[in-house]
Amino acid sequence: LLAAAIDSREHQIDDVRQALGTHADAVRDRQRAEDDVQAAVDAEGSAVVDVAEAGLAYDAALGEQERRLVTWADQLTEIRVDRADLLGAVASEPAVGEIVGTAVSRAREGIAGQETSARTVRDEHNRVRTEVEAELALRRARTELVPDPPATRTADREAMAGAPLWRLVRFADGLDEPTQAGIEAALHASGLLDAWVTPTGAVLLDGGHDIFAIAAATPAETGGGVSGLAPGPGTLGEVLVAEPDLPVGADVIARLLSSVGYGLQLPSAGTAAISADGRWRLAQLTGSWSVSQAAHIGATARERARLARIAALEAQLAQIEAEIAAVDAELDALTQRRRTVAAEQQARPDYHALNAADARYRESETRLAAAKERVSAQRGRLAGAEAAVAAALRRLSTVAASNGLPAEEQALSRLSRTLGELRTAGDRWLDALSELRHAQARSDMLTDVARRAVEAATEEEASATEAQAHARRLQVQLEAVEGSVSAPYLELLAEIDRERAAHGDAQRSAAALQRSVADLADRIGELRERRRADAEKRDEALAVRDSAAGRFRQLAGSVLIEDAGAEVVLTGTDGVRATLDAARNLAAVWSGVPYERKNVADAGARLTEAVHQVRELLAERAELEIDTDDDVHLVTAGIDGARLSVAALLDRLRADRDRGQADISAAERDLFDKTLTGDTRRHLAARIRQAGELVDRMNHNLMQVRTASNISVKLTWQVDKSLPSGTAAARDLLLKDPVRLRDEDRDALHVFFRERIDEARAANTAASWEQQLAEVFDYTAWHQFLVRIDRRDGNGWQELTKRLHGALSGGEKAIALHLPLFAAVCAYYESVPEAPRLIMLDEVFVGVDTPNRGQVFGLLAALNLDLVLTSDHEWCTYLELPGIAVHQLTRGVDSDDAVTTARFVWTGAALVPDETDGPDALGPGTHSAPGRLGQLAGDPDVSGAGSLW
Repeated sequence: LLAAAIDSREHQIDDVRQALGTHADAVRDRQRAEDDVQAAVDAEGSAVVDVAEAGLAYDAALGEQERRLVTWADQLTEIRVDRADLLGAVASEPAVGEIVGTAVSRAREGIAGQETSARTVRDEHNRVRTEVEAELALRRARTELVPDPPATRTADREAMAGAPLWRLVRFADGLDEPTQAGIEAALHASGLLDAWVTPTGAVLLDGGHDIFAIAAATPAETGGGVSGLAPGPGTLGEVLVAEPDLPVGADVIARLLSSVGYGLQLPSAGTAAISADGRWRLAQLTGSWSVSQAAHIGATARERARLARIAALEAQLAQIEAEIAAVDAELDALTQRRRTVAAEQQARPDYHALNAADARYRESETRLAAAKERVSAQRGRLAGAEAAVAAALRRLSTVAASNGLPAEEQALSRLSRTLGELRTAGDRWLDALSELRHAQARSDMLTDVARRAVEAATEEEASATEAQAHARRLQVQLEAVEGSVSAPYLELLAEIDRERAAHGDAQRSAAALQRSVADLADRIGELRERRRADAEKRDEALAVRDSAAGRFRQLAGSVLIEDAGAEVVLTGTDGVRATLDAARNLAAVWSGVPYERKNVADAGARLTEAVHQVRELLAERAELEIDTDDDVHLVTAGIDGARLSVAALLDRLRADRDRGQADISAAERDLFDKTLTGDTRRHLAARIRQAGELVDRMNHNLMQVRTASNISVKLTWQVDKSLPSGTAAARDLLLKDPVRLRDEDRDALHVFFRERIDEARAANTAASWEQQLAEVFDYTAWHQFLVRIDRRDGNGWQELTKRLHGALSGGEKAIALHLPLFAAVCAYYESVPEAPRLIMLDEVFVGVDTPNRGQVFGLLAALNLDLVLTSDHEWCTYLELPGIAVHQLTRGVDSDDAVTTARFVWTGAALVPDETDGPDALGPGTHSAPGRLGQLAGDPDVSGAGSLW
């Protein structure tokens, strides 16, 4: 009761102490919360100061940035930037960058347009220079000036006998130069100057198409005299004479010259005539021509004309070189302007200081906001701590009052010490009381023992007195007997004692032996019982072994071992030992095969399912049966009335397959050889070549477009690298002439197509043999398209990867993506030449530079694509585009929502309004889309928000 009372009081003290500790903890938490609130308030004040300082620093940095931008803008020479817009956006680097970028784009577009025009002029000058250089080289290489041949000449004069008239004659001495020029002009205009004269003066009928001059007949040939046969007044003979040592005789030349009339004025008589003033007549045809100087008749005239032409060409070449130099200087100036644009753009003041000031200001604002949040949070914690202190104080007062205890730690400690002293004193009192009770009980017990001991001592004392008297009497008798007994008798007594001791030992040994005999009898009984049990187990094991051996020999003689692919050799005379050895050998071979009853049952189920699936496939060839023998399933096949094992069936099926494959391979090779030499190969090779030529044409057109930053795009059509390595070789062999294929080439092709056929069968994507062949001969699946670009950076053509594409500018990305697609669309339309070649683009070429857009439109026109385009800014006014119709969307000023179109036509040189409704107004090769309009971007309330081509 005392301990329970003390424990109860101590528990009450613990409750009060716990409440007191909770109150103390709450007070400490409140103090910490007050400290945290004060710290947060101090941090908030510091953050306010930082925000003010950061704001002043940002305003200073903004003013400095405005000053730097104004200074930079005042120094610009190529870029045109509106200072008001620039100052209005000075606080935003992206906005300033957009303004500057727009100005740079305008400057670059202007420079690019001038560069395009200059390059066009330079290209034209280069073309003319090439023609002039070629003609100059020709004039320098030839010693004479040859008249230009007419379009009606097809004869090969190198293989013809004779020479042209201008080479056969020269002017007579004393003839002035104006007369020479008039005669040559008349001969040239009439066709006589370059007419071919044969040695016989006749016409060559089999020499192709040409103009021949026929000499007049002699008097003997005509049967009489013909006036004017000899050179003389009134004929060309008076002004022209034959050159010596020519392939045409002088007589032939004289007859020819005498048949053409001549005079200072054009003669009216004769079939052919010319005059000194450049007039001529041939039968009913007449005309005139004039030249400043004779250039073909006579070596001197030809040399003089050649030198004059050379001098003129050299002067023209010098002029062209000067013009090209001027264009190059202009291009150099434009390049310098482009560099100036880049330098001015690069010199734009950076935003490091302003961004840093802005970042500091934003960071200080963030810290101020965080400080305010911390102050609010700490004040909330302080309020909670104060509430916790009040609740803890209320609980402390309640617990202390209900237990009648003080609410102070010192008083509780004194009370706890008093309780401890009370517990100690009580424990000592209880221990002393227990010892007193034990001492009283022991005293009572010892008193009773002493009383009984006194009584026993009295009785023992009387017995001792009587025993002492009896002992004295026996001593007297012993002394009397010893005196009367002799020495032999004493020895006999000693011997008897020894025998008695030996007898006792013998009895003890006999007893031990009897116990051993009993133990051995028990052991013998146990061994006999164990031998009987072991004999029974041996007989049972022998029976099991013999049964298992018989079962093994039975299974070894069935189809099971053969189907399993194992080998067991047992004869009818083999005993148990040979059977066990064979079983152990088979177990070693199948050591990894699970053999638990569950595994055997699962294997049986799988076997049954497999037989069920295969039975349908082999229904026409064999009849499968499953014979169940205990836990063994034996599968046999019936073919032609005979039962075969599964292994034998497999061997027979493989043999049939090999024979069938041999037959199929022979038929395949025959069909393959026919394919290699027949229409299929020719068609396949032709399609591959056509595809290659189409890619070449596409690349030729693509090479005409190069961006302002010198980027060009082309397509590569190559064998897919992911396909087997023999694909490329097989493709090359297919393009080869079949007569040039060697046996190993045919074998390689056969293996290639055999593998493709096997892959098509394995993929099971074709339902029929024809579809499989279509997949095998699908040459498009062998190839892949790659887009390559050339950036003129010394790396040559590079494959356009995601990484490389990401490094391009926005316009270059659009070019790199659009051009291959245009080429693909054109290639698609090549397969159907009579179909419309429509290509429809929305918001066309956004972000592409103006010169590049013109080149892309030129490419689309070269590809002969029918364009239907939409845009809110593009008008397609490019010299590269021959013509296009423009439909500008407009809406009226009335309250209705009607929308109509205003039609314009770009003629290739100017944009003009068009009032006609049909596509004929555009001329050939141009198209319009006056029908349905698509949705256009822009503000629908503004007139002309979008346009459609």
